[in-house]
Amino acid sequence: MKDCTFKPIIDKKSEKMSKQNRGLSSNKSYEVLFNKHSSKMERVKKLMREKETREVAECTFAPQLLKQKAAKKGERSDKNKLVNAQSMKELP
Repeated sequence: MKDCTFKPIIDKKSEKMSKQNRGLSSNKSYEVLFNKHSSKMERVKKLMREKETREVAECTFAPQLLKQKAAKKGERSDKNKLVNAQSMKELP
């Protein structure tokens, strides 16, 4: 580093913050940023799951399905046969 001639101009407030942050953690700055990002992403995912759970809880529609006997393959129910027969009669 002694061979480097470039020295960025940093304002006093930024320099103070940098020194404080170095004292708090032995991690390098990129590790700190990575950890902050990971924590944020976990929090966002958690919030999204909670939102989805709330939205599903608000759903009140619950269809009531009729239970029908399973018809044999290719066989129509009597009601369908009657409707189709009536439709055929109405054709010109």
